[in-house]
Amino acid sequence: EVVEIANFGLELPQMNLCLCSNCARKYKSIRDKNKEKYRNQIRQILISMDLENEDETYEIILDSEKSISFTQTHLAEIQTLLTLIDEYGLPDAEKDTLEGGVNGSGPLGNMPRHSENYSAEQTKNQKKQKISDIGARVKHRVYGLGTVEEYMNDRITILFDDGKEKIFDLKICTRAGSITLA
Repeated sequence: EVVEIANFGLELPQMNLCLCSNCARKYKSIRDKNKEKYRNQIRQILISMDLENEDETYEIILDSEKSISFTQTHLAEIQTLLTLIDEYGLPDAEKDTLEGGVNGSGPLGNMPRHSENYSAEQTKNQKKQKISDIGARVKHRVYGLGTVEEYMNDRITILFDDGKEKIFDLKICTRAGSITLA
């Protein structure tokens, strides 16, 4: 069952958990006791988790018997979205939506462009290659340099120079500036 982590104001797959129906019921009972307090607490915990660890999963203890675990990729996407909400606010529900139901205003629609100075040669090379190109060298804000291994349905698989392979939602990462051409 798909369960919203907390009501952060965005309806995106990254802001959900996938739980069995029994665990979903238990999670909702904890989350819904005091929704605003829980949302603030879980937000603070999610933002403060250190992605630099070598752990492949990250666990949040809910009570003495219950916990939730996140993969490093899922946690990185959640942290990016929460940071965008803090910086740009939530999308305006009254505005038109872009393709795929993503709102065109707010953190996912009106992202500022990366303002870096490139030489003419770098600019020419970047026009030839896209981040989604198989074999493209990319740089991730957290994981460093890597090579694109696969791209399908807005999901990009990158093999990083440290040997770890990660899968990301390309639209979210490029809008947030967390993945760029190397």
